[in-house]
Amino acid sequence: MTLPPEILQAIFEELDEPSLYSSVLVNWDCVHNAYISIGLPLLSDCLEILCNSSDLEELTLIFPRGALAQAQWLFRRHASQMRLRLQQQQARTLQFLNQTIRAHRQNFPHHHHQRSLAHHRRNRVMTLTPQGQIQNSVLITNPRPISFRTTQHQGNNRQTNTFVTQPPRQILFTNSGPTKLRKLMITYHLSHYIQSFVSLIQITKGTLEIIKLDITNALDPHIHPTLFSTIVNNCPNLTFIHLYIPNESLLELSQLFRKCLKLEEIHLFGDQNNSIDISPFLEEMSTIVPIGLRKLEFGISWNYSVDAIRSFLGSCMIRLKFKPCKFYYGDLSDEIDNIFQFYQLIGVIQPERRFC
Repeated sequence: MTLPPEILQAIFEELDEPSLYSSVLVNWDCVHNAYISIGLPLLSDCLEILCNSSDLEELTLIFPRGALAQAQWLFRRHASQMRLRLQQQQARTLQFLNQTIRAHRQNFPHHHHQRSLAHHRRNRVMTLTPQGQIQNSVLITNPRPISFRTTQHQGNNRQTNTFVTQPPRQILFTNSGPTKLRKLMITYHLSHYIQSFVSLIQITKGTLEIIKLDITNALDPHIHPTLFSTIVNNCPNLTFIHLYIPNESLLELSQLFRKCLKLEEIHLFGDQNNSIDISPFLEEMSTIVPIGLRKLEFGISWNYSVDAIRSFLGSCMIRLKFKPCKFYYGDLSDEIDNIFQFYQLIGVIQPERRFC
């Protein structure tokens, strides 16, 4: 069920943080742009409702560092109070919602409802933050109960309520989901859900133009290479990429240039604890540099030879349509630094050193 915008704000003002955190919040029908900063709820809840978001074009998911640990500590400390508060809030929300719907049906004619609904669908943007601020969203439904384990202590009547951490549920997208997605930005420093992101990218069928994934802590060493190969093989219209590249994927690095010909900005990062020489891959990529490239960043943990970078920049001088190209690099030798200065003088690149 979808409500027109004139009564949504009143509904959202009745919700507090616990009821937001305990709910699968949004009916995603016709939502085009979503920015979600995830605090207490499982990320799988958000991924699950994406299965119905066929019109979604831009998606940003942010999971702040330490949010899960903080959430578990809060529940352990205030488990019984939180459970009671959640139940009361959910009941109060449903009661208020029913009253609002009845009042809306009495006060708004049918034709006005349809006109407002059409306007709302054209302009709908959903923003969900841990503070509970929601703008131009859709109906909040289907609260998900929180799981507790009750322990009875022998010899006394004391009970202990413990928050039960559920294992992450993998949500795999097959035939439904945001098939029109153009922009995907995820900051999530645990890689429990990379397989979900892989299936999400696969169903877009080439619509993605911008991918920024800050996902570096690989619990499964085989998942990150799968993510990179999925992007390479399913995103021919990509113009922007920001991605961690495991050493196992360096063999496919040239395929990114070969298959994603529209790339304009490339930000690639490697394992900072394991420096590696990418000279062979750099020489291979020198012949297939995307002609529209404007910015290029290689991980500071990667190094390369003088001959490899000279070959690459020489190709950039010939192939690039827009010069100078912004070139970010790490702490390399003075000889390589001199090469950067030379190509800067002739207008090929605009180098900028980064140390972290």
